[in-house]
Amino acid sequence: MANTALDAVVRDYDSGVFQRLNDFHVARDFLEKTRESLAQLGDIICLHGLHRHVGVSLLHKHFDISDDEIVVREFADNVSYIKPRKVDQLNPPVPYLWKADISGPHASYYPLEFCDYPEQLTDEARSEVTILNGAAAFLTAFANHWRTSASSRSSVSRVFDRGTASPWSRGRLCWRPPTRNAES
Repeated sequence: MANTALDAVVRDYDSGVFQRLNDFHVARDFLEKTRESLAQLGDIICLHGLHRHVGVSLLHKHFDISDDEIVVREFADNVSYIKPRKVDQLNPPVPYLWKADISGPHASYYPLEFCDYPEQLTDEARSEVTILNGAAAFLTAFANHWRTSASSRSSVSRVFDRGTASPWSRGRLCWRPPTRNAES
C-alpha cells in the first residue's frame, strides 16, 4: 500500500477536537461496519513494531468540556476515573490518546486525553509519547489506510484512533475486538 498521506504530524491540543467526538452510543453503532478495517489497522501497528506502544480505541465522549479544559485520566485504588480539568490548574499532563484528522494529503494527530501518572511513572509515560512522535512512517501508513479503506471513508476516521499503552496495559494484544456490551 502506498503511503500517500504526505505529512503526518502530531499537533498541539485543541479542545474542539474532543468537543466534536460522537457520543458513545453513536460511535458504538459504527463498530460493526468497521471490524475488517480495524483488524487491518492492527496489522499496520504490528508491521511497524509498535504493538507494545499503540492500540486502537473507540473514540467517544460521555460529557462535554469547555475551551479551557482537558480530559484527564486519574488512578485511585486500581480504579481509573476520567474527568475534565482546567488546563491552568495542572502540571503538564502526559497525553495517552490521540485522534487523527485526515484531510487531503494531510494527517494531523491531536492529543485527545491525558493521564495524571504517579510521579514514578511519568518519565516512562513521556518516553512512550516520544516513541510515537518519532514514528512518522507508522503515522503515515495508519492515515493512509484510513484514506484508502472503503469502510473508513464513511465511519472509521470519525471514531477510531491510536493511543499509547499506559504502563498498566503493557503486553496487550495488537488489537483486541471490543466486547459488545462494553460502555467505555
